[in-house]
Amino acid sequence: MKVCVSLIAIVAIAAGPPAAAQAGQSEAAARVLNSFRDCRSLTDQASQLACFVEASDRLTRAVEAKELTLLDRGDVRETRRSLFGFSLPKLKLFGGDKDDDPEFSEVVTTVVRVRPLEYGKLSFTLPDDAVWQTTEPVKKQPRSGSQVKIKQASMGSYFISFDGGRTVRGIRVN
Repeated sequence: MKVCVSLIAIVAIAAGPPAAAQAGQSEAAARVLNSFRDCRSLTDQASQLACFVEASDRLTRAVEAKELTLLDRGDVRETRRSLFGFSLPKLKLFGGDKDDDPEFSEVVTTVVRVRPLEYGKLSFTLPDDAVWQTTEPVKKQPRSGSQVKIKQASMGSYFISFDGGRTVRGIRVN
């Protein structure tokens, strides 16, 4: 099983361009990925296999030493969703320009906790512990379990509506 997983990792890395060059990763990550590319240039199959085994061992050591982290698309999607509402630099790690991806322009979920603030505004918490705050008064206050839709607006703010009601502006605070 370990050999199968290693071979899959080798094939996946060797088949595509080095991720270090794409995402501006560290020198250590570039070295590990370049070692796989170097193995492809060998013509003798025994030498190539030995090279891939060594490169695989380097990859395993780098992951165990936390010099390198491997993420699949599901991990990236989950991370992007948990960061929804924050202004982040445009990194290829998170899929490039998040504005081009309609999936991450809005979130529909439920309210876990609600806390009233002054002037009719409120603070509310989502299931992933994200805390949001309205910047306008809310006429009908939501309760725990209410549905909330948060959609990107302009200039770093967001449109928020509870249970399909009136939309107000808000921001993420944590």
